[in-house]
Amino acid sequence: MLTSFDQTTLVDEGESPSPQDCTLLVTTQPDPAVTMTVGRKACVLTDEERPALLTLVAVHQEAGTASFDVTVWEK
Repeated sequence: MLTSFDQTTLVDEGESPSPQDCTLLVTTQPDPAVTMTVGRKACVLTDEERPALLTLVAVHQEAGTASFDVTVWEK
């Protein structure tokens, strides 16, 4: 499980949003207290306001780290 990003929205299970969808989700339904489990996706905006899609691949409890597949789109 992983929590918290500033500009984040959890994606509905089974959905694969476009860059425009991610931007819309984050700007209209932000949730800074997102809780993710392995396999879940979240849309975020980078510090350059670029939309990105994160997929949580693994949580490494002992190390206190997580692994993600990340797609960052042009603004």
